[in-house]
Amino acid sequence: MKLKKFCLVLSLIAVFLFTGLIGGPGIVFADEPEPDWSQIIADLDDLRDSLDNLSPDQVEDAVDLWEKMIKMLWGQGGNPLVLSAEEQSCLNNKFGINYTIALAPVNSFKNYVNSNTSNKLTGYEGFVNALQTPDSAYLVPLCGTLYNALGTPVISKLEEHKITIDELVGIIADLAKVKFTPGLALTPEVNQQITAVLNKLVGQSNLTNDDLICCGLTGENFGELLGQLSEEEKASLEDVFDTMGNIDHDQQGTVPQAIVEPVNGATGVALNAVVSAVFDQDVTPENLAGVTIKDAADNLVGGINTALAADQRTLNIAHDLFAYNTVYTVTIPAGAVQASEGKAGNAEITWSFQILAPPQGDYILAVTTNKPSYSHGETVNVTGTLKQNNQEQTPVENVSIGLQLIKDNLTTVAVNQVITDANGVFTWQIPTGWLDAGSYTVFATANVASTQTTFAITEAVVVAPTVQTNAATGITTNSATLNGNITNTGGEDCNQRKFQYKQQGAASWTDTTVETGSFGTGDFKFDLTGLTPNTTYEVKALAHNTAGWGEGTVLTFTTLTSGGSTGGGGGGGGGSTCVLDVDTYMPAASAENVAIDTVVKVTFKQNISAVDLTKVSVKDALNNIVSGVKATVDGKVLTITHDNFAYNTKYTVSLPYGTLKRSDCTTNNSSLSWSFTTAKETILPQSCVYSDVPENYWAAGVIKELCEKGILDGYPDGTFRPRNDITRAEFTKIIAVALGLAEEDPATPTFKDVAPGDWYYGVVEAAAKADLVKGYGKGLFKPNAKITREEITAILIRALGKQDEAAANANTMTSFKDDGDIASWARGSVVVAFNEGLIKGYPNGTFGPKKNAIRAEVCAMVSRMLAKK
Repeated sequence: MKLKKFCLVLSLIAVFLFTGLIGGPGIVFADEPEPDWSQIIADLDDLRDSLDNLSPDQVEDAVDLWEKMIKMLWGQGGNPLVLSAEEQSCLNNKFGINYTIALAPVNSFKNYVNSNTSNKLTGYEGFVNALQTPDSAYLVPLCGTLYNALGTPVISKLEEHKITIDELVGIIADLAKVKFTPGLALTPEVNQQITAVLNKLVGQSNLTNDDLICCGLTGENFGELLGQLSEEEKASLEDVFDTMGNIDHDQQGTVPQAIVEPVNGATGVALNAVVSAVFDQDVTPENLAGVTIKDAADNLVGGINTALAADQRTLNIAHDLFAYNTVYTVTIPAGAVQASEGKAGNAEITWSFQILAPPQGDYILAVTTNKPSYSHGETVNVTGTLKQNNQEQTPVENVSIGLQLIKDNLTTVAVNQVITDANGVFTWQIPTGWLDAGSYTVFATANVASTQTTFAITEAVVVAPTVQTNAATGITTNSATLNGNITNTGGEDCNQRKFQYKQQGAASWTDTTVETGSFGTGDFKFDLTGLTPNTTYEVKALAHNTAGWGEGTVLTFTTLTSGGSTGGGGGGGGGSTCVLDVDTYMPAASAENVAIDTVVKVTFKQNISAVDLTKVSVKDALNNIVSGVKATVDGKVLTITHDNFAYNTKYTVSLPYGTLKRSDCTTNNSSLSWSFTTAKETILPQSCVYSDVPENYWAAGVIKELCEKGILDGYPDGTFRPRNDITRAEFTKIIAVALGLAEEDPATPTFKDVAPGDWYYGVVEAAAKADLVKGYGKGLFKPNAKITREEITAILIRALGKQDEAAANANTMTSFKDDGDIASWARGSVVVAFNEGLIKGYPNGTFGPKKNAIRAEVCAMVSRMLAKK
């Protein structure tokens, strides 16, 4: 059966979890002796302990998700219908469950926790306290409340199926112990656990597997549930499961995601179109037999042959020729492929497209690309044909074909004109290095004939760097040079690198100074001092990019034994020291507003001599070396001359080990460095008149307003480019400047993909601290992703402090024709923003929640928000 809903399993768990696990008298079947509740509770100690770990916020999230899953099943609250009419009928007949009965315990639970106290605590804090105490005076009435809400018909149906209270509680306990992989992928291992529990249910009752399938009770399609949850809801669900101990972190690997071809919703697709899914990581085939292509009448397309290409990422689906003007749906079932790194399988992938209409007129024009998606740097090979619309389909040569490349169906980015050859063939090569990631459409026109094809440019797949730890060198009694090598940056330049070390056998690692900047492959090192003589140390090299830290293998080295006599008498003994001490830095450490031509000096407390002054370096935050650096020594002073610094830039001066020594002994200096920031450049007020924004342009006024306020400016060529998209990082800077937020610089980044040294780090951290911006699952912010209209709307509502009002309107319908496209997490914000006049729809009555916001729209929305402040 197509609809095999794991979400039903979760909803039934939720319905019975709070009625069966809390314990206490009051929940018994008709005509059945009261169960031994003490024994049942004792049997569920482990599960009760896992529930005790949940915070009040997590319990509230769990209840909200419980409610949403029930609404999803019956297609209520603006959610697409999940259960078919047959499955709803089965549930009602076999379990006595319909939408009203399923939702009743949710509402009763919410009402109870909000109106009762445990240890003077109300709401979810009271509920958690009652679980942890346990507070029977709170829990027993709650059980009765839920039991009454569930109703005797459900209990009677369970009794009819020979399911006792002991068996029911045991089944719930087993289901609640299912272990998921990170990312909540429905791997074969997870499916096996769920199937085993359901088989146990069948074995203990008079139900059959067909009964379960009839009602949608199966664990094969968890991905369908996740597909209807927002990123925030998925992360919340995983957080709850993780706290309960239901995430197996030994099963590493992320859920494979795919870009499909033809794109979802494509029209005018060729009869022989390539059908494929390109995953974001290497995968291995698990069960490709379930891949299907069907028409709207559920008829299977013949000739299906699914195979994984040699690149280990592209899943090609061969097929017989499609029929004209027909809509087809491709389904790749959950678990069809599995991540090569780890055990995570794909969630179900479905998409639809429509085949072109039968050729009309005298000519047949076709166009295609050599593959559905490209990485930056690749070339898109466009190929097309022009033929006569006759039985022989005769090629038409020497005809001019007009070509147009459009991004996201909005912006024309390139045009071309080519001539067909003797075979009616024409070609166009499009380099991708200058194009942003996104969806592109190639339109081809020849007289009255026209057609199109689509392709995508993907963001580079970034993985953690590969790092090699090399043997330490220059080992002395108390120092050593640590060596590492970045052998693979992971798809983008690294932004941090460091070493970690510890005495052999110690529990925790110590970080060296973290270098920030832009680092490619190659060697790096650190001069480590302050070590203990005759001691073995462990060391490893590390490098970081937006995907995380990569670590080298752990190596060891042993410092030298202290030499010399320990007896009395004059100098040279093992206890003597020769330390080079800094007196002052110029500019001072952490100084700001430093002149770009300032003299750089460091004055020591002892006279110094040069060892190797070529080691002296001055670098900016991106690890760019300042040119013209030259160091000289005079007495106690090291002077560094240089070319002029840049304005408003942080610089770090480094004197590695072996640069200097004290004049009165042979010991080299310890590695030292200090930083300062140059002054901001004084810039004359810019003109807010742009060549591409005429006075009658609809957004001219707000563009000028934000420009004059210094919130958003144009480009050096005098244009504003009002139809350009804006990234999440760019908009975050706009809103931070508009609200006057000071940049933040925390030691620990809030998001994994926003690191110190990124130009947007300070504004993203400021906006996160002000609770204006949220991340995605797994701690990501996705700064370079294009921001959508609904994302901006949510941020503007937070900026106005109207989150509570938005929450109260979370289930309110809007008047927009595409209301169903508004994400559940953004719905309340869209309602309030519309009522406040912050947003307006398009002339066709739509809002376009998933559309990328353009610069002109951003100006209008931010201007309206500022007028409300």
